[in-house]
Amino acid sequence: MNTKQTPFFQILLLSWLCAVYSQDALSQDVFINPDAAGNLEITWTIPPCTSPKAGWEDEFLVDQPYQIKYKKASALLWESVFHTSASGAFIPAADLNPGYMYKFKVKYYGQNMDCRGLNRVRELGVEHFYYNVAVFNETQIIPGRSKKIHGVAYDKCLYPYTWPGGSIETVRLFQWGCYNEDIKAFLMDELSGGRVRMQNQMLGQCIVPTPAFAGDYARLGLEMGVGACDWPNAIYIKQPAGGSVFRLVNEVNGRCLVPSGDADGAMLYQSPCAENDERQLFFFEDF
Repeated sequence: MNTKQTPFFQILLLSWLCAVYSQDALSQDVFINPDAAGNLEITWTIPPCTSPKAGWEDEFLVDQPYQIKYKKASALLWESVFHTSASGAFIPAADLNPGYMYKFKVKYYGQNMDCRGLNRVRELGVEHFYYNVAVFNETQIIPGRSKKIHGVAYDKCLYPYTWPGGSIETVRLFQWGCYNEDIKAFLMDELSGGRVRMQNQMLGQCIVPTPAFAGDYARLGLEMGVGACDWPNAIYIKQPAGGSVFRLVNEVNGRCLVPSGDADGAMLYQSPCAENDERQLFFFEDF
């Protein structure tokens, strides 16, 4: 009988990868904010241990204990690494490529007698950001164009969300109370024949069935997410249901949007369209 042993260095490598990615998943203290010109401001939570680490002047400036690095999320190596003493950093638009998910990481190098040990190297946080410069100048509410997608049955509005460290591919569509909140703002790209694309202003992405990334768009019970607005599956038909109310019917697969329940945080999915199902009824509401 043949037996195959795993080399020690492979076990060591796997252990290191598990440690790295589990650490990334727990980091939630880095924040990314774009301006109208497409530049990014990075801020982070300042730790209690803020004395710079002595003796590292050759590698890190004593007055610049914060390390910032970033890369495209799909890339193996970090594209840029730099240091600062401030509680924030600035990345110009010229250094970024539109249409990519970026990963940002911030570390702190310092020492403090009140901390556990003299030398401290702390990962302050990891954050992902989808860089879509085309919509940065439309993140503000636009009168007459910014709409909430308001469900009739449960009196709740739609919004996209993913867990910290998630990506565009992990975003799902949920419902919550209809108070004004920027993440609930959608720009309606009205097409001919009562067709529409619904682009979330904060993400720059349109509502689509989630397997747009895998190819199976028509499956019943499919969760709703966001994706590129030029995908055929991003187009919905506003099927009239009386007054300003309508069903949202996917033009490609003929399925209707419907919430999974009446609670705040209920996920949206697609199901066969039914005239007697009030859960499938929506209207667009101004901010």
